Amino acid sequence: MAGRLRLACLAPSITGAIMEGQHPAHLTAKELLAPFPLAWAAQQEHFKLG
Repeated sequence: MAGRLRLACLAPSITGAIMEGQHPAHLTAKELLAPFPLAWAAQQEHFKLG
């Protein structure tokens, strides 16, 4: 449950990319449910998006 709650903290650019189907193939549900940084800039680096 905690992993799903963290999804609410995803950077808007990441959630937008997912909603538009523009996210990279490596960005899977499994990766998103694992712990990730809360800072949006750090998420970009963590998920290798920019």
